[in-house]
Amino acid sequence: MAWPSWVLLIYVSGLVAWNLLRGRGLGEQLTAALVLLPFLLRMLLIR
Repeated sequence: MAWPSWVLLIYVSGLVAWNLLRGRGLGEQLTAALVLLPFLLRMLLIR
């Protein structure tokens, strides 16, 4: 069952924004975003 990629994008961006609003682990969130970005782009390209 494949979810639409935009649902995952909205979920990930919302999660990152929520963590940024909490003001905790800014460097960790940026690192996680940089790590997840290639996977999201790959999913978009495969689709």
